[in-house]
Amino acid sequence: MSLSLQFVVACSSVPTDIPASKDFGIFLTRDLNSYFQARLGSEVEAQYELLRAVPTIVGTAFPKYYAWVEVFSHKKLVKQGAVRLAAISGKKFEVTDYIDQQEILTRPESVSLVFPKALCDAIILKANVKSRLTGFRKP
Repeated sequence: MSLSLQFVVACSSVPTDIPASKDFGIFLTRDLNSYFQARLGSEVEAQYELLRAVPTIVGTAFPKYYAWVEVFSHKKLVKQGAVRLAAISGKKFEVTDYIDQQEILTRPESVSLVFPKALCDAIILKANVKSRLTGFRKP
C-alpha cells in the first residue's frame, strides 16, 4: 500500500515541473542558449527539434526531454548533437547530457548510454543525415 501512495504522490507533483505550453519553447531556447554560450564562450542561437513530444517520467525524477540541437554563432552552424534535458519547477530546463554529432558518428555506442533505446537509432540516423548536409565526415 505504501508503494501505491508514493506513486500517487510522485505523479501528482510531476506536472508542476513541466513549463506551461506558452512558456515551453521560450524557456527551452533560453536555457539551451545559456548552456552553449557558457561552453563556447560566445553568443549563440540554439535551435532544437524534440525527438519525443512527451517527457519521460520515471519515479520522482524530473521529467526528461530529448532533442536534436543545432547551435549557430553569427549565423554559422558551430555545433549540433543530441541533448537530454530535465524540466525543473516549471521554470527552466537543465541540460543533463549532450553528445555532439562527431561523437555520435565516431562512437555510436555512446548514444545508448544516455538516451532511451527507442530513440538511439533515430539519433544516429540524424547525425549521419546532418553530416551529409554539412560536410562533416567520419575520421
